[in-house]
Amino acid sequence: METCSTKHYDNFTLYHYSLFNYKCIQNSFIIGGDYSDIINMVPYFLVRRCSKDTQLKYNITCKTDKEIIDLYSSFYIDTFTQKNVINPSIKWYH
Repeated sequence: METCSTKHYDNFTLYHYSLFNYKCIQNSFIIGGDYSDIINMVPYFLVRRCSKDTQLKYNITCKTDKEIIDLYSSFYIDTFTQKNVINPSIKWYH
């Protein structure tokens, strides 16, 4: 993930929603699939707790349970989709 910029959103969306303070995924893949297909591509995010293995691998110190609760008693994950998936079987004209 990287800091959101005009590489990810148009200028209005980036500043109107203050997305420049957030992290964005690279836009190098397509999410979706055919509505009649059994396979659809969806984003998958996994948040793992820091462990002793993580400390050794990255040479860091994990936060204690109390530090995590004090700092992250609640958090939110928001998604913004700039391009909509169109269902070609729906007739939008009269």
